[in-house]
Amino acid sequence: MKFRFIIFFVMVFAGVFSSSAQRGDYMNSAEQDVVRNNQDIDARIAVLTYMIDRRFIAMGIETKTNKPPLGPEDTWGDEPKGTKAQLLFDIRYLLEKAIDDIDNLAGHLPAKAKEERKGVNLFNKAVKSLDSAAKRWLPILKREFENARDEETHSAVSTSIGFCEQIIEAAARLK
Repeated sequence: MKFRFIIFFVMVFAGVFSSSAQRGDYMNSAEQDVVRNNQDIDARIAVLTYMIDRRFIAMGIETKTNKPPLGPEDTWGDEPKGTKAQLLFDIRYLLEKAIDDIDNLAGHLPAKAKEERKGVNLFNKAVKSLDSAAKRWLPILKREFENARDEETHSAVSTSIGFCEQIIEAAARLK
C-alpha cells in the first residue's frame, strides 16, 4: 500500500513538472548573466524589457524596441526559441521578474534612498520605463488573447495582460 502511495505522488509530481522541465528556464544563460551584471534598477528593467521584446520578435511581432547598452563582457546569447505558447510563458515570467525586482526595491529602501543619483530617481525612471513598455505590449497581448487557440497560450497571455495592467496602474500613482 505504501508503495502505491509513493508511486502515485511520483507520477503526480512528474506530471506537474514535466512541461517546465522540458522547456527549461525562461532566460538563456547569457541573458541570466546580463541580468546579474545590471544591478541598478533602471538598467535591470531596461534589460528585462528588451528580453521580452526579443520574445515578441521571435514570434514575428515587432515591438519598436531599443536595445539597452551592455558592458563589453555581456552578450544576449542565442535568439529565443520555442513555440508561441512557450515564448508567451517566457514573457509572463519576465514580466513577473520585472515587477518583483521593483517591488523588492520599493519594500527595502526608504523613499529618499530609492536610487537617487545625480538628481535622477532611478526607481521612478525604472517604473516609468516599464510602464511605457507595458503600454506598448498591452495591445499586442490583447490581440494574442483573442487569437489564442489553446488553454496554455490563453493562460500565459491573460496573466501577462494582468501584469501589464498592474504596471500601468502602479505607474499612474507614481509621484
